[in-house]
Parts: sequence; structure tokens; C-alpha cells
Amino acid sequence: MSTRSPSRDVQYTLRDDGFLFSEAYLTGGNRETAENYLWPVPVFQRLREDTAATIGHSGDVIRPGDILEYCGGDYEEYLLVVAILPTPAKFRPGLEIANSDRILCYSSNSESYRLFLGGAFINLSGNRLDHETGEYVLHEDAAPLIEPSTNIPADVTHPPCPEILPDDGNPSAYAKENYPHTHPPERAIRLTTATAGETKPIGEFTNEIHHGDACEVLATIPTSSVHAWITSPPYYSLRDYDVDGQIGREGSVTEYLESIMAVVNQLMRVTRNDGLGALVVDDAYQGGSVKGIPHRLHQEITKQGFEIVHHAPWTKPNGKPDAATNRYSHRHEHILIIAHDGGDHYFHKQASADPTDVFDFAVGTSDADHDAIYPIGLPKELIRTTVPEKVCPKCGAPYEEQYEVTDIRNLPSDRPQAQRALELASRHDLTDDHLRALRSVGLGHTGQAKRTQSGTGNNTDSVEQLATEAEDALGSYAREFTNPNKELTGHIPSCSCETDTEAKAGIVVDPFFGSGTTGRAAKSLRRRWIGIELNEDYIATAQSRIGVDVSEPDRLTDENQNTLTNFV
Repeated sequence: MSTRSPSRDVQYTLRDDGFLFSEAYLTGGNRETAENYLWPVPVFQRLREDTAATIGHSGDVIRPGDILEYCGGDYEEYLLVVAILPTPAKFRPGLEIANSDRILCYSSNSESYRLFLGGAFINLSGNRLDHETGEYVLHEDAAPLIEPSTNIPADVTHPPCPEILPDDGNPSAYAKENYPHTHPPERAIRLTTATAGETKPIGEFTNEIHHGDACEVLATIPTSSVHAWITSPPYYSLRDYDVDGQIGREGSVTEYLESIMAVVNQLMRVTRNDGLGALVVDDAYQGGSVKGIPHRLHQEITKQGFEIVHHAPWTKPNGKPDAATNRYSHRHEHILIIAHDGGDHYFHKQASADPTDVFDFAVGTSDADHDAIYPIGLPKELIRTTVPEKVCPKCGAPYEEQYEVTDIRNLPSDRPQAQRALELASRHDLTDDHLRALRSVGLGHTGQAKRTQSGTGNNTDSVEQLATEAEDALGSYAREFTNPNKELTGHIPSCSCETDTEAKAGIVVDPFFGSGTTGRAAKSLRRRWIGIELNEDYIATAQSRIGVDVSEPDRLTDENQNTLTNFV
């Protein structure tokens, strides 16, 4: 039947067979599921005779073995009454029960136990009950539907202990597959707006490691003051760094994503409109399935109004051994590069060692007491392309790079044709002037191209003569010298600021600094950096690795966990 709650504008459909498991269901091959779900039936039957709780204001009673069926529109939930807990009582250590009408139920959705106060229900018509969490229908005594098991000892007088929920707080695949009800959809991520707190000048942050929560420290950095950020947040539900407030130990994937997005929002607040952020993130396996963390982050980042300009893997040829036997071994993480919506972001592709969109770096190793070090080559690659080498000392705008051909024989080393061209040029004693002449006349100074293309034939006779001599010696390989490699020769301002102050380096921030790999990479490339780290032991390690003053040397340890002061 269909009805409408008097207190909620929600449509729902109730079962009309009176039981969680109908006779048809039990005889349809699902007896094992029902027996597992309602174990131990004899316990419920004995407890029904001894215990009951008042439910609602009309004095109705509820007993072990009864079913409370939730009807709330998007999903259904069955609550099996396991026990009525008297006063005083401890169902398990630390669980104090204050009132005699407490009802311990097992939830079919969350596969965990819930505790209700009987008096919190309000009787409606029929067997319907209203509660602050929704509306329920009471089905009396589901236990007789199942034959008692002979394997349960006669002296069993207590219900089974609650099982711990999966780390993500969601029902298992077994429950979803076997139990005849739907499950509530996972709630949407609650996002927080990034706001600045009491900020300090950016100069007080650069080339230093700051201890504290990532969001709290970022809130003190001025808006639009850094050029890029690069970070690899803690993995979800993998390591415990034994620090209060750490990310990665949340109760569900949704909460983990909320934590990451709070930091991303603050990072984008402090990043200039022409800046980029690089997020290195891994997925998580639970119950044999992949949780989709990188892709869900991708979606949430775009929902916030930012742009993803790169989403590709970091492959790890020397990844840790993977013991899983029912899937392929895991050997990659994801790199998301994030820009402001509509921003003309800075990206220096010429500085990339490999401009393709797949990063291939071996996992990093060091003597640091930190087992999640990414290779220094990874942040170096990202810093070269996203953090300008020189910026305006007044407004912070990136300087534009100037590239020129300084060596006509500097041809791409990965082209066999280019190497053959160099061999022929050397064999025929061609001078640099010959080769420059080829570049000057290009590919359009003869035949049809000379007749149809504009700009041809404007070189001097001497240049045309040198080009002809070079072409006679090189043949088709002459074209290789029309596009030699260019080299960076300088920087010019992209802004109109008037200043006599020397240009400064761009700034990169890493809010999960760890052992300082991003800082080491930035320092080696002569960029300014900002580190934020929650674990003070890692701060000491990072300071030592980067080569700045170690604020607390006692936190530094050797491989045997001896501090430096042991050797003084």
C-alpha cells in the first residue's frame, strides 16, 4: 500500500506481508541468508518471553525478534530488534545504558548496531511509528519464520557482538547482493569555502617549513601570493602517522575527500590567477574494489569552478610488491593539474624533460624515516613547467622566456635523420654559415614553393649561394637544419611595472611537506618554496635534507632511532 507521512512530504511503499522475510522469499533459495541475518533465533525466542520495551506514547511494546521497517522515500532500512537493555547494563565495555527502555537493533543497511529510546517514538495509525530519524512500521516477531538451529548452545543468552563497519562506512557487497532492500545513496561531499584569516607578508613564509594543520596555516598566507602548489596528500586508510588532525584516517572516503577538498580550496585561494596546482593522489582498494578517489576528486574540483588541465598517471616501474591475486598489480598514481577557471595560466612546456602527459619515475628512496617519499624527479619536472624562474618583484607576474638558436648544429638527438644530417655536414666540411643559410631560406625557396609562397627570394645572393651548396651536399637531409633546437637566452617582464629591483624566483607551496622532497627540488631549481607539515619529526628530517637550520635536532634519528644528541 502507499501512504503519506503526516509530518513529512515523502511518498513511500510498505511491505504488506508483515515480515522482513516472507514465506515466498524463504522458499526461494534464500533461507541461508535469512538464517545468517536473524541468528540466533532461539535467543530471540527466549528473550521475547523475558524482555520488552514500551514504544510510543500509547504503551505498545516491542520485543526481540520484531522488525522496525523504515520508509523514507529514497531507500528502505530494516532494523531487527536484538535485545532490550535493562538498567544498568553494559552490552560491551564502555557502553553505558541509562534507561530500561533502550532498544538495541541491527541495521540491514549499515550492517551495524543502532540504539533507540523506546519513548522517542510517536504512535501513528496502524503499526506506524514516527521518530526524529523518520517513520517506521512495526512487524512483530520475524523469528518464527525460521526453524531454530540445533548448532546454537542452549546457554546462549546474549545477542552477537556488533561487527565493525568497513572503513568507508558503507554496507558490504554481500549485504547489497543478498538482502532484499535498497541502500541509501552515499551523501554528497560537504565543501567548505576557503577564507583568509589573519595573514602575514608572503616573505615570512618562503624558504621555511611551518608546523601546523594545512588549512589553518594556509589561511594565514595572503590571497593570490604564490605561483604554484605541488603536493601528495596522505593516502586514505593506509598509514597512521600518529598525529592528531592527520588526513587519511577519516571514517569514510567521503570524509577523506572533504578533507582534501578543504585544502585544495585554500591552495587555490593563495594561488595567483595565472598559477597552477599539481595534486599527486592514489586510489584505495577496499573489499577488493577500487574506490575511485582520483576521479571523484576530479569531479569535485570542477564542481568548485576550477579547471583540470591535466589528469594522467604517474607510473612506477619499481613499485612495491602487490600481494593481490585477483587483480593486476598496482603500479601507478594520478596527477591532476588544476587551474583557475578562465585563467591564462603559466606553463613552460619547453622546460619539460619529457613533454608527454605520462610521468614515469621510479619510487624515491632516502635515509629519511618516512616511507612515502616520492622521487625528486617528479616535483622537479612539475616545478620546471609550472613555477616561473623569474617574476616581477613588484606584482609577481611571471617573466616571459626568450629562446634563440645559439648553435645551428644543436639538432634533436632523438631524430635519426638529424644525426645523419650532422654526419653529412661534417663529411662535406659545411660551415655554420652554410647551415644558417639553409635555415634562412627555409623549405620554400625552390620549385613551386618559390613561386607560390610569400617571403621567398628575399635573401642576399650570398645566402642563396651558400644554401644551394649545402643542399647539394645534404640532399633531403638539408631540411633538418631549418628547425634546430632553441636555447633559453633571457627573460623579459610581461607586466608594465616600473622597478629597479632585480627579478625574484617564483613560489611553490606544499601543504603536506613530509620529508621535504618538494623543497629540495625547488631549492635545486632556484625557486622559492613554502612547506607546511603537521608532524614535527618530519619537519626536522625535511630541514636536514633541504639544508636549512634544523629547529629541533633531537627529533632527527639514524636508522637505529638514535638522536643526534647521542653522538655529541
